[in-house]
Amino acid sequence: MPYIKNDLTDRISFSYRQIKKNINNHAFPSAKKIDRKKYKTDIEIGMRLGYQAVSSHRQEILDIILQNAHHLKCRHLARHTLYYTWVLYRFLHPKNKKCEKFLHHVLSNLPEKIKEYEIPFLKRANIPVCYHFILKKDLMGYHHKVIMEDYFKDSAFFWLEKKLTDVTYPKFIEHRIKEMKRLIL
Repeated sequence: MPYIKNDLTDRISFSYRQIKKNINNHAFPSAKKIDRKKYKTDIEIGMRLGYQAVSSHRQEILDIILQNAHHLKCRHLARHTLYYTWVLYRFLHPKNKKCEKFLHHVLSNLPEKIKEYEIPFLKRANIPVCYHFILKKDLMGYHHKVIMEDYFKDSAFFWLEKKLTDVTYPKFIEHRIKEMKRLIL
């Protein structure tokens, strides 16, 4: 698990801790221990019913989304929140004196237009959030301004439609149920 080491010093950095797996981490409703393995069948039945419901109403779901597509947005972070947190800790540190040059240096791995959008947010100690409309591939910013046209290869609706199609394949459902069973062990 990542954590910030030496914060408030000039040796600030991220480090990682190993989290110990606690074998005693069980749910205890009403002070009774639950054996989660007993519910595998119930969970499987629920998953199958859920996938079946989505599969049988696939077109209805897509139609409802298309009817509302003009105002449906997907949030997008150009970088991980943890990275932005690290940048803010470093940027606000007295050694860096809120220097914009520092921001240009640590944000150098994305296109210039995105960096230009991120810097004002970070200077105000905010994490920059972008979005895109579900039928479009443009990356949008605050006040509905386009940051980059055709930033995404495909629209969010394309991926939603693909996922809703995947749910109709028995092989996909069986794979998900196998994953669930493996996790419940």
